[in-house]
Amino acid sequence: MPITRPEVHSLLADFRANGFPALMARLAPDATWTIANSAYPMHGVHLFGTRSKREMELFMQERYFPMYDGLPRLTVDSVTVMDNRAVVEVHVVGPLKTGRIFDNRYAWFFDFDEDTKKIVAVRDYLDTLLVYNSMLANEKLQQQEQKQHSQ
Repeated sequence: MPITRPEVHSLLADFRANGFPALMARLAPDATWTIANSAYPMHGVHLFGTRSKREMELFMQERYFPMYDGLPRLTVDSVTVMDNRAVVEVHVVGPLKTGRIFDNRYAWFFDFDEDTKKIVAVRDYLDTLLVYNSMLANEKLQQQEQKQHSQ
């Protein structure tokens, strides 16, 4: 039986209430997560392409979430469900450790396994330059803080 709109809303409510680990728990073990490519280079930052579930968890834990000063707020703007695919538009806003406010919009395409209702693939569309610049600024801030502490 195809995924239903209430099932997708339940998944998103769990994600908003319990964070990224709750979303990752809804992914199948062999799920893939693809971040759409862009026309500009990212100077060695592996931001684009397809990752395994584990690779995405590590990326988010090591690069994405450390840039925030607290948890970002996620607002669901729209949900469209067709067979075993859901298209979700979200707005993420949160304070960064640099003092700036992160404000980005995402479009997620979730493909679900019909039997298990687990997500088997995610395609993620976002302002990747904003994410890159935010991560880079946070990493520079961390380097400055480490340098000050070592003096």
